Amino acid sequence: GYAPEGVSYHIMLLDQAGLISADKADYVDGRGEYYYGQNLTWSGHEFIDNAKNQDLWNRVKGAAKEKGVQLSFEAIKKLMSNALDQMLS
Repeated sequence: GYAPEGVSYHIMLLDQAGLISADKADYVDGRGEYYYGQNLTWSGHEFIDNAKNQDLWNRVKGAAKEKGVQLSFEAIKKLMSNALDQMLS
């Protein structure tokens, strides 16, 4: 139900973030190029596994709410890593 250009753009962003491997191809009708996903990267699998951990995810959301800011993807990854370290120690 989403526009192909929007999907392609988000696939490109996921690729740039290192979460997936994506390739670029040309539309057959000459409209330009688009991105399509190939597979999750190691980092993508780690992020999804960490996000599935409800306790870890709740800690990250709590930290964001406490600070009252929207977090970048890099900040979320760092908070997940810090919360995981705290859980393991």
